[in-house]
Amino acid sequence: MIDLICYRRFGHNEGDEPSFTQPLMYQKIKSHSTTLKIYGDKLINEKIISKEDFVNENKKFKELLEEQYKTSKDYKPKLEWYEGTWSRYRPEKGKDKRGRSGVKLEKLLAISEKINLIPQNVNLHKTIKKIFDA
Repeated sequence: MIDLICYRRFGHNEGDEPSFTQPLMYQKIKSHSTTLKIYGDKLINEKIISKEDFVNENKKFKELLEEQYKTSKDYKPKLEWYEGTWSRYRPEKGKDKRGRSGVKLEKLLAISEKINLIPQNVNLHKTIKKIFDA
């Protein structure tokens, strides 16, 4: 039997903190070398690449990522997929197309307050507490 565990070192996105639900596992993951370090060491030890070349390539790649990140802030995707058959589904700008709810707004607001209330006897993780306190 093989017990295979896969993980994302930093969770799935900015709001995901896997150490909330798996603190011991993520403590171990945090102390484990990254894939880049492991593979880089292997390439260097097998003399496939020099340490200097590895460091330089890593630096160049990080610079490329940073450059792409900066240009992504101004990126506006074309809505090409709304051409042809899909054109009747093209969203109208500024128009909310959601349907009407059969539940009165006051009731929805009351429900939202209750489901977002943290009981006094619950000890929140410090990061989650910051989110609720904001």
